Amino acid sequence: MATGTWYISAAAIYPEHQSNGFGKSLLAEAESIARAAQKDRLTLESGADGTGPT
Repeated sequence: MATGTWYISAAAIYPEHQSNGFGKSLLAEAESIARAAQKDRLTLESGADGTGPT
């Protein structure tokens, strides 16, 4: 892990709740928390099919 980076290991939005801004809100809150912890990077790896990176 890189120093100064806050990692999000998992995040998911149920399909019926997608396209409502929930993911954007979650990431905005994560960014706020990371900034408060004096982290200068936020990292999230994702996969379109919900299985994560391949």
